Amino acid sequence: MNVGGGGGGGGGGGGAPRLWFLAPDLSVMGKTYGKNLRALGNIAVAQRWEDVRSPVILSGNAPVPSGPCHAKQIVWLNPPEQIDPRLRQLFENSPDKTVLWGALRGDANSRPVQTWIESLPNSRWILVPGRGKYLGDALGSVTKL
Repeated sequence: MNVGGGGGGGGGGGGAPRLWFLAPDLSVMGKTYGKNLRALGNIAVAQRWEDVRSPVILSGNAPVPSGPCHAKQIVWLNPPEQIDPRLRQLFENSPDKTVLWGALRGDANSRPVQTWIESLPNSRWILVPGRGKYLGDALGSVTKL
């Protein structure tokens, strides 16, 4: 599903989506995430890894891939503290990876995730000030990466 204004499902220009959101986690994105995504322009939302292209945005408890995926860029909004090994490996193998973590988040300990991310090549850890688990209104940060 593409969201955004204009023909072709995108922010006025049509064409291929510039960002893919995979199975948005409502605890991170909010129930009205589509409204926030439309403001970003030509964005697509998919429910399966097989349907996404790069760059892909994950949120919270992302689905585990059922087969190989070769995303060149992955941005993960507030990942869980415990990550499935298959998803962890996929993230580690991505050439460009970023985690956005709500600084006020109280549902998970940031230290183990931050230590893991900072140990990976070509990775970024971004602390989002003034935000907790919900990052739906901080999506502008994603488009600047």
